Amino acid sequence: LKYRNLWNGSSEMLKSREVKIQSSTSSENEFLDTLRIQKQVVIDSVQSGLMARSRENEFSPRTAPGYHAWSAIVKDLRFQLKTLNWGVPKYENGLDLIVSPLLNINIVVSSGDKDTGLKNTSPRLNNEKGKGFKSTVDLNYDLFDEFESFNSAMAYDTNQTWILLYYINEDCSEAHFEISLPISLENGQVTGWKKRFIFDPIIRSQPAFNKKDVEANFSEEIDLVITRKNG
Repeated sequence: LKYRNLWNGSSEMLKSREVKIQSSTSSENEFLDTLRIQKQVVIDSVQSGLMARSRENEFSPRTAPGYHAWSAIVKDLRFQLKTLNWGVPKYENGLDLIVSPLLNINIVVSSGDKDTGLKNTSPRLNNEKGKGFKSTVDLNYDLFDEFESFNSAMAYDTNQTWILLYYINEDCSEAHFEISLPISLENGQVTGWKKRFIFDPIIRSQPAFNKKDVEANFSEEIDLVITRKNG
């Protein structure tokens, strides 16, 4: 199985590597070697989600902040990876995926809890997932049981599914995120991870528009001049 380097046009054999259990920040090279994605691609996508969520306020529908953040991340990540010839958008089993046919890898985007992006934790999905998610992620376990190396699993005709897990705090001042490989699933919830690539958090210099800002804007006195239309 050969992989075409997306940045210098050369080809190289995929190196065999063990998929280890770990919860630590990974190096740029390790992440690139494993998923063949530059870390900045992921950072830019999560930044898009953070900005989309920060534009919402107390007048937004209840589900708007979460949905628009998720949607922006999915759209940005799909666009970048399609542009880089890494993979293509795909809707399968009720999931919006980014799929790399060459590497046999799926990426699905999901919000997580407060442990997301933190070392030495076991983050959980923000919401329990349905049967489609289970059937897709369950294939990971078959790959882990059958193959000992990451390279061997990728050569198999079944995709390995990774999750871009993100957490944005309430005032949208921070986003924590990781791309991780689930190893166990129970009642629609991930209960264990095989591998976690943890990114440095994104910190916004200015918090999002808040309730006090809204009240201040609407309390200002405005002089209205009404002109009668002749005729």
